[in-house]
Amino acid sequence: INAEYGEKQIEEDRLAKERQMEEQRIVEERQMEEQRLAKENQMEEERLAKERQMEEERLAKERQIEEQRLAEEKQKEEQRLAEEKQMEEQRLTKEKQIEEEYQRRVRGKANRGR
Repeated sequence: INAEYGEKQIEEDRLAKERQMEEQRIVEERQMEEQRLAKENQMEEERLAKERQMEEERLAKERQIEEQRLAEEKQKEEQRLAEEKQMEEQRLTKEKQIEEEYQRRVRGKANRGR
């Protein structure tokens, strides 16, 4: 009976050890899979962050180019208006000179006519 009990105990111990080793193997596999998935998620998040950064940089560059274009347009328009104003002032000055010259001649003739 003792020998039979001893053999039975040895078999139970062996089976318990096998179960423990199998459970340990399953736990380790699960941990490795979780680590693999975590690494994949991290890489995907880094890829998406990089894409977002590149898109933001592209949009910032486009905004900068558009702002520069608008500033140049504004400057050209201001220059055009300044030139128009200058030409108008020159025209008015010229008209005034002509009018003053005309008035001098008219007065000169009137003075001579007396």
